Order: sequence, then C-alpha cells, then structure tokens
Amino acid sequence: SLEGYTRVSEVLAFFAEPNLVDWMVKKGADGKKLARQAMKIGTEVDLAVKAFITTGEYGKVKSQEAKSCLEGFKQWYADHNKPSLRVGQRLFNEESKLTGEPDFYWGDRIIDIKCAREIRPKYHVQTGAYAWLDKKNATGILRLHKHLQDYEYVERDGEQVKEDADCFLNLFDAFTHLTSLVLPVERGHN
Repeated sequence: SLEGYTRVSEVLAFFAEPNLVDWMVKKGADGKKLARQAMKIGTEVDLAVKAFITTGEYGKVKSQEAKSCLEGFKQWYADHNKPSLRVGQRLFNEESKLTGEPDFYWGDRIIDIKCAREIRPKYHVQTGAYAWLDKKNATGILRLHKHLQDYEYVERDGEQVKEDADCFLNLFDAFTHLTSLVLPVERGHN
C-alpha cells in the first residue's frame, strides 16, 4: 500500500518548471487537455513496453503518437543488441516514507522512458531518486519521439547520479517542509 508514502513523481510535480507553467497558462484549457493526452500516450507506451519485457509481445497502443514512440523503443532495443531487461518494481524507503517505480532495468542501470520533445533536467533528478531508493549508481533516460519513430538515449553514472539524487533529496526536504506548513486560521472578534 502507498498510504503514508510520498511518491517521487508527486515531489517533482510540486516543483513545476517555469517554462511549463508559462506554457500551461498560455494554453489554458487546451494546455490541460494536451497534458492529459501526453500522460495517456506515456501510459500506453509504458504498458506496451512492460508487456514486451514480461511476455515478449508488445502491448497494444492506440494513438499515432504512441505507435511512433513504440517504434522508437523497438529501434533502441535493436540498436542495443536486444538487451536483457527487467520491469521496474515499486521501491520504498521506510525511514523517509518515499516511494517510486522506475520503468525498467538494463543490468544494474535504472531506465526511465519519456515520450517528450526533449530530455529535461528533471528527468535525471527523477532517475536519481530511483537510484537512491534502490542503491544503484547508473541511470538512463530513453526519450521516444511522438512523430519520428525515433529515440534519444542518455546515460548517467557515478558522480552524476549522486548529484541527481542529492538534488532530489533537497527537493524532497523542501516539499516535506512546505506541505507540512499549516497556517493558523485567524478568527475575528465580534
């Protein structure tokens, strides 16, 4: 059960990137709709890839964007000589009450899939959190393109992963502090 635990993604969502906030404000209701669509595409691709890792058969995807991302994954998989992969399991840290679930592992490397326009720094902070939870020191971001059936893959090791994890832990401290503040309610005297 996740009750009583804070999810890595919850911490990162709390600290919205300024350019994404600007984009959401500018787009308004359309921005919310596009953000929901992007999450749906990511979920479709995630489930299809996890099905492949588990069974050898890709799960079904519906949208053209998800199909493009899945083709990008297939290309990455072929380009890396069909590596042996394991589906990520939910990780827990009892002391900090923190939890997170990486997408998959390639050896000892934690890999997260992103269906996005670019690899953003926050993605490395996310995998750094997973690495801290699982005591690993190697991560990768596999960015899948929604239109070009292609991918971008970036790995981080050692000191880079430690810096990413430290950054996350600082954000987690700030998140814990800010979300714990309860301002007293002023009551008027009549």
